[in-house]
Amino acid sequence: MVGDRLPNLQRYIDTHPGEKIACNGSALTIIFCENATSLDTCDPYFMNAWRMGEIRENQAITGLTSNAIKDNLFSKYLKAGGILSRNSTADEPEPNADQMYVTADMTTSFIILIGVFFPSVTGK
Repeated sequence: MVGDRLPNLQRYIDTHPGEKIACNGSALTIIFCENATSLDTCDPYFMNAWRMGEIRENQAITGLTSNAIKDNLFSKYLKAGGILSRNSTADEPEPNADQMYVTADMTTSFIILIGVFFPSVTGK
């Protein structure tokens, strides 16, 4: 996690097969900075998260005691292209195609509808 956002590492992995990325600020500069040797070219949200020590690796599947159910109890709707984050804030910048964060799209919403909602209401 970079702050409250989920980084989209798949784009980097697709273009650099076999390379592994550590989950720390210095390793992620190759993704979030135009020039990895100059921190002036980095994504501002990434730099703020790095300075605040908010870059961390989370378990993909958490246990029941992790409050995951409580955290996701209420609906959180995003417009297409909105950056997925744990806590939406009004002062987030508009996302662009070059950013390395996971964004909402129609495919995500459709998968959740088909894979989660329909089975839960139909029992199949």
